Amino acid sequence: MNLTKKNFLSNNARLVAFFLLAQTAIFLYLNTRPIYWTHQEMLWHGFFWSMDGVDQFTLHTGFWLDDFLKPFYPYYVEAIFRVRQVSYLADMVSFKFWQLFGEVLFRNYTLILLHVLNVFLVWKIVFHITRRKETAWLSAFVLLNSGIAIATLLFPFRTAKILVMTLFLGAWLMIVCAPGRSPGKFFESPWLYRVGFYLLLLAGLLTDEVSYFLFPFLFVFLVARDGLKNTVTFRSCLELLGFGMAFGFAVVGIYFLVLALPQQYLAWGVMGEAVQALLGYWQNPLAVGRDLANALFRYFLPRNFGFWDFTLLGLIAGAASLTLFASGFLRKSNSRYERWLMSGLVGLILVKALLLPHNSGFHTQIMPPGTVFPSLLFFSYYYTYCEAVLMALWTGLFLNAALARYPRLFPIVMVCVLSLGVSTAVHLKNGPEDTLRFHHLWDPHRQQIAKNVLELETYLHQTRNLPVYASFKSGDLPLARGRLVDEQIIPGRYCQYVLLRYLRDIEAGRLIISLKNIRPSKGLETDELSQANLFVDLARRQVYDLKQLRDDVGAAQMMPTVLTAPRMKSLMVSDTKAQEVVFFIKGRAHFMLEANGSKGVADEQTYGQSYEMFRLKFADAGLSAPILLNLLIAPQEGKTTELVGPFIK
Repeated sequence: MNLTKKNFLSNNARLVAFFLLAQTAIFLYLNTRPIYWTHQEMLWHGFFWSMDGVDQFTLHTGFWLDDFLKPFYPYYVEAIFRVRQVSYLADMVSFKFWQLFGEVLFRNYTLILLHVLNVFLVWKIVFHITRRKETAWLSAFVLLNSGIAIATLLFPFRTAKILVMTLFLGAWLMIVCAPGRSPGKFFESPWLYRVGFYLLLLAGLLTDEVSYFLFPFLFVFLVARDGLKNTVTFRSCLELLGFGMAFGFAVVGIYFLVLALPQQYLAWGVMGEAVQALLGYWQNPLAVGRDLANALFRYFLPRNFGFWDFTLLGLIAGAASLTLFASGFLRKSNSRYERWLMSGLVGLILVKALLLPHNSGFHTQIMPPGTVFPSLLFFSYYYTYCEAVLMALWTGLFLNAALARYPRLFPIVMVCVLSLGVSTAVHLKNGPEDTLRFHHLWDPHRQQIAKNVLELETYLHQTRNLPVYASFKSGDLPLARGRLVDEQIIPGRYCQYVLLRYLRDIEAGRLIISLKNIRPSKGLETDELSQANLFVDLARRQVYDLKQLRDDVGAAQMMPTVLTAPRMKSLMVSDTKAQEVVFFIKGRAHFMLEANGSKGVADEQTYGQSYEMFRLKFADAGLSAPILLNLLIAPQEGKTTELVGPFIK
């Protein structure tokens, strides 16, 4: 009998190793696929752009003193006062860290690392609660490749909702692992240990409002585990009072610091409006109940557990989820302790869902028509990451007694969880569709912009091409402003993508742009084109050898002619080997190119404060030497245009 049990445990270890490799392979597959989108707030907040000073628009890598004040400028962060400075700081630090490696916007590695850490914390918590590794692995695998978690990682956004779960799970783990003079009495653990616990709580409360729902649950857990008598003591009450005062002082300190800093705009009434909206929803309780049930059972649960639909993998995921749920009843009963925990987790999800709808109300593409109560459970990403973690914990606790009674059930539930991960991988291989449609990122044109910008890396890795000049639609202002609330946001995403992703390359002089937002380590002594070796038009995916052109015509000829009024340039082409005429225009202007008295090309410069290249191939136009070329440039009224060329090649 002992030998059989030993063999079974050995087989279980092999099973865990197999499923760990399989789940990790799914996770790596999904998080190494190219993605071509990012949340718009990561582009438009001046807070992320890390500009020099508060109202200065010079971008920079690295940390300056002004950067650490920006979490206290609501105008720069999200235009309303919220006590979330820990998450703001984490966003800024992580954003600037990955910017040093040219890895921002299209994948958030900080979110990936935090999620992996949360999976580990879930494993540790479940193991310490149940003392069963099989149960811990079950919860960890459910979370690792849950649909909500993966969608969160595939749509790069802020860290708040993920970071607050890391702090919550870390504080919970400190409770279950607390050293104390009496087993199970957390408040008898060493005082320094408890100080660390309260610091985690404080950081969580300053990270996201979700913590207001999460952290009271930890004390429910303490009561369920240690009993009311051992939890509510003079020492615990005194400590909690002191912690409450520390949190209050932190909030007041942040409030007055915000008031002390110069503000241009601050919407103090948004929170009050959210409360009024919530009270309005409650006046129609039937609609609230209907929308919550709809969001939970038709949106959150199907998406989180493998994406149930009528595809083959969707049906398999639904059957696997049903099998997991049914397997939980294959036991005599859970302990009172486990019943308390499971009830607390379900209650936490429901209370949070009821009291915390989205403050922006109805979202098309995400919520069904007729929705009254805009529950966060309608969202397939980020906002419901908390619920994904809680459901992973609940699943392990729910199945723990059945796994203890029927050890051979373990391979079956592991196969079910693996099938959920496979279904998630297939459904999300192209990204979370509802989210991308809502943010207008399912459009192939917008994704092509990201692909074109990423292609710039190919040229930057070729030393002989450096420096590279990047041409793209950059608007009419010489400085790019990045705040979401600005009215004069530069049109097009090329400007935003290039400035943020390639900031380090621009500072180092490997990449040259015409916008004046960035101070290169070596200032440009002459015009941009005279310094670059390669011209790359990102939108048209055109490349031109500027070094060869400079060698042919001389550096002096690469200097621009500044125009404020219409002007004509004439050239005679006598070389029978000449193939084309090429010229570059910066600043909005109309132009007409005549060849031998007839119209050759009539066009308009649309890139604004970035050089746009125009070419006419003689063979395509049916021209041969001798050719008289007349180029008429007409700047838009009130604007300055710079012309480089024309050149005959």
